[in-house]
Amino acid sequence: MKLFVYALFVGVLAGCVHSPTAAERASADYGSYPSNYQALVQQYLYAKLKDPSSVMYNNWRSPARSYDGQYSGYRVCVDVNS
Repeated sequence: MKLFVYALFVGVLAGCVHSPTAAERASADYGSYPSNYQALVQQYLYAKLKDPSSVMYNNWRSPARSYDGQYSGYRVCVDVNS
C-alpha cells in the first residue's frame, strides 16, 4: 500500500522538475486504494510531531492518485493543528 504525505516547499528545485506525461501517469503503479488512510496519516504524524496528543485533524479529503514523475501512490489532504 502506498501513501504519501506531502509538504509544500515553495521554490525548492522547482525549475529542475518536469511534469510527467499522460502516458507516464497512465502506466504508473499507484497500489491499492488506502481505505484506512486516516489511521495511516495519524500514525505517521504521531511519530513526527512534538506533542502528538494535542493534534487536531479537520477537513479530511479522500485519497487521490498522485504521480510526480518519480513516486506514485495516493495523496491525502487534511488540515492539522498541533
